[in-house]
Amino acid sequence: RPTNEEKGYFIMVDNVDTANPSDMLDWYLHGRSMDLEINGNEAVWNTESWFPDDENVMMHALFVTPEAELVPLQDNAKEYGWSSNGKMDTVFLTARPSAPGSQDFLTVLYPKKESHPDPDFEDDRANKAVTVNGKDIAFINETGGSASYNGITSGAYFTLARKNGQKLDFFMAKEGTMLSNGNGYGFN
Repeated sequence: RPTNEEKGYFIMVDNVDTANPSDMLDWYLHGRSMDLEINGNEAVWNTESWFPDDENVMMHALFVTPEAELVPLQDNAKEYGWSSNGKMDTVFLTARPSAPGSQDFLTVLYPKKESHPDPDFEDDRANKAVTVNGKDIAFINETGGSASYNGITSGAYFTLARKNGQKLDFFMAKEGTMLSNGNGYGFN
């Protein structure tokens, strides 16, 4: 939950399956602006504020997994939603994985004003995992067994947990059989 010290963010996981393992997939995302900047595995839309004399809001998308090329679709700009000045156009973004076949997408979305600090990310693509602000851990586990990341062990396809010292404030396990932080918190 957002606070004055820690602004909000959204962790998004999406499994896209294809019957043909040689199919190349594109995954689409859009912000609320024609002003899109791409830097490595992060995309940022600069969106004008709806409030007079207020800072612009930047919508960040950090692509954790899969390894993908981020490509703006300038020719496919479409009207999207309403702004204080009426309808607005936006640039769509395509994430093109480097490998063919079914893919698991793990992305962190976070809006922020320029004057606000960025969340602190520990982005671990090799483990399909991300830790946000040192306490929120999200990872994908395709093994069917248990997997561990940053002190959390889980037998789930997707795990999201918030650490608070030795305790867990929150956890979610999609298709899970167990989850533990090693200190007696979780389920089995």
